Amino acid sequence: MVNLGFHSVRISGEYERIYNFLLRGSPPRIKSVFPQHTHTFVLMAVVGCMSGNRTELRSPKELLKAQYFSEEETTILTSIALHAKGFSTYPSEVLRNSKEIITLAEQYADYGMQVFCNELFGSPEAFVKLIETESVELQELTADMLKWVLSKSSTAQLKD
Repeated sequence: MVNLGFHSVRISGEYERIYNFLLRGSPPRIKSVFPQHTHTFVLMAVVGCMSGNRTELRSPKELLKAQYFSEEETTILTSIALHAKGFSTYPSEVLRNSKEIITLAEQYADYGMQVFCNELFGSPEAFVKLIETESVELQELTADMLKWVLSKSSTAQLKD
């Protein structure tokens, strides 16, 4: 297994409130959509990879340390990096470079979050506004997210 070490895993600053909401819910709610940031991050990285796009982080903020990814999550992120590098790089070179695995995952997750917000809410700003006004019903959001993920996976093909 690849060891991702103690690298910081970053997100664009504009998505920080969204990640926190998906983790913690919003007062007075006590439930959340995802029990860990790692789950949200990996989902967004997969969505970005499936779309074939990644974006540079804007005003990066640390979300977590790479050591918190489970073995399964590490395998997914490593697979994304191998896919991104294609046949132009020997797999062993990618596997030895944990920082590059994280950087590629960050870029795909950034684009994945953009797609998620745009498709479900119209824009990241619109989602943040819903969070701020407490207009987001957690059960509805969870159901919408599940439908959205299933629609993505039913037509899923990795794009080069």
